[in-house]
Amino acid sequence: MEQPKHSNLGGSSAERWVNCPGSNVLLQTLDLPETDESSYAAEGTAAHEVAAHCLRKGIDTWELVGQTFYGHEVTQELADAVQMYLDKIRDLRVQHGSERNYFHNSFVEYRISGDWNDKFYGSVDSAEWSSDGESSLLDVTDFKYGAGIAVDSRACPGDARVRPDGVLRFRLWQQLAR
Repeated sequence: MEQPKHSNLGGSSAERWVNCPGSNVLLQTLDLPETDESSYAAEGTAAHEVAAHCLRKGIDTWELVGQTFYGHEVTQELADAVQMYLDKIRDLRVQHGSERNYFHNSFVEYRISGDWNDKFYGSVDSAEWSSDGESSLLDVTDFKYGAGIAVDSRACPGDARVRPDGVLRFRLWQQLAR
């Protein structure tokens, strides 16, 4: 059976389940619709899909203005925001590829999971991993998109899986090296 795209124990809902561990069991007992995704969350998913599409195809966001991703039209505003993220990732790729004679891998929307619980999974927006045989470098970038509430990713419980402690705890480097 295929896992749903978003985990009940994933990063997107971490603030809730970290602060109230019983909330997951409670939510399973309620008769809720399949998704309680807000229009803001859906737009964020669309922005993530645009970013992933551009990174995989090697294109810029201006080429997608007017197209639809996840039910949302790519506006110039969305394209500009995603392009800032793309520029950052592409700069990281240059840094990883140009220093010494590195072996380099790029990962986009890469699925990860915690081996301690099959319900803990999600995806890393972007990761750049390079190695020269003696040392390795891993850059993990979490794309934040939205309106209304500023998010400090350093303080976001869901991003613990991509901070250094999360990389160690969830053995992210082993998952990327496969």
